[in-house]
Amino acid sequence: KYPYFIKDGMKPLVFSQKDYSSMYTSWISKTDNVIIYKTVSLLKSYGHRKISLEGLEVTPLDSTSTLSKPSYYTLSFTHTFKYDDDRVFFSFWKPYSYTRLHTFVMKAEQMLISERKISKNKTRQKGVKENECFQIDADSVIETQNILYKRKQLCLSLGGIPVDTIMITASRSEDYSVPLDRRKHIVITARVHSGETAGSYKMQSVLKFLLGNSPEALFLRKHYIFFLVPMINPDGVVLGNNRCSLAGYDLNRCWGTPNKRIQPIVFQLKAVLAEISASCEQQIIVYCDMHGHSQMLNSFIYACPPPYPSTLN
Repeated sequence: KYPYFIKDGMKPLVFSQKDYSSMYTSWISKTDNVIIYKTVSLLKSYGHRKISLEGLEVTPLDSTSTLSKPSYYTLSFTHTFKYDDDRVFFSFWKPYSYTRLHTFVMKAEQMLISERKISKNKTRQKGVKENECFQIDADSVIETQNILYKRKQLCLSLGGIPVDTIMITASRSEDYSVPLDRRKHIVITARVHSGETAGSYKMQSVLKFLLGNSPEALFLRKHYIFFLVPMINPDGVVLGNNRCSLAGYDLNRCWGTPNKRIQPIVFQLKAVLAEISASCEQQIIVYCDMHGHSQMLNSFIYACPPPYPSTLN
């Protein structure tokens, strides 16, 4: 996709370790002569090929296939380095790393644990031990007076990175709420396209909201179970890929028939969602997948057409 933001003055971001050490300067726009142009495909000479997942057999694509004529773009820019022996990073979007996500989750869980300790003399807590310690690499179950929070490892990515799911709803002691076993699910995911960091910033805001004490958050927790997957493609995030996984797949195009070995996250998540959907009482009523976009501005929603004729005007 052609990133029209470049025409409007957007520039790649730069992070200098020496600048950060001396002035705490983070990511800034310090690039010039930014140009983006269509690249002549090298695949024209060698032929576009695909790999069969079953036998790892390389086969050429049909010449009539739309995949045989891909479009690529090259981004060119200049940068003047300020220091000798500096370590400098470049990024198309403002980064949001896997480490940043887990740091945020760790702090959020520590706050929940602190809240539980404050309220433990008022209400008997269920499902957690009084001396429970927080460990970011382990599954976590925390129940406060108002919130039931569960973090569980879904699977390991192809690169061996843990992928967590987070469940947030009202605690079992909360009054005037829908019974836990009858609450419908709202599923929210982000970062299936690793370069679309806006998805993670939105996901962090969603987590802060759902763990907060606003009247809206209290109402939603009492009526629904929120099932979150903050980072579907951590391999791509760690590697700095824009859309693809470690194996070079766009995971958002693999939902139909995900391969358990090559696309383990999509495979496992699809199985979990199918299990939830099979419940008569706790079905999924909303699936929201958070992205960024290379051409559209502000906030917007793409929705799937209903499987039946709509009665709405």
